[in-house]
Amino acid sequence: MRSLWRTLVELISVMPKGAKPFYIWYSFITGALAILDTAALALIVLTITPLATGAYNIQSGSNVYLGLNPGSTSDLLSFGGTTGSTLTFSGNLIIG
Repeated sequence: MRSLWRTLVELISVMPKGAKPFYIWYSFITGALAILDTAALALIVLTITPLATGAYNIQSGSNVYLGLNPGSTSDLLSFGGTTGSTLTFSGNLIIG
């Protein structure tokens, strides 16, 4: 790490006069963007994981409204997933 730091200091010393502030600014902004990118990826994982597992849990006291026509062949309610998928339903289902 020390050799890398020494190389960086030597590199900055031979750069043009206005390059040092730009390089420092660029380094901080790039680091901040890397942190934000990591946070965004973590948020994607937290969002996608329940969808990918195939577990549907409709909580008690919740209402689910479906715009289906009873007796119609064009409307289909489908819950897909792997063989280990579950559908837990303890809320109110209103079709109409």
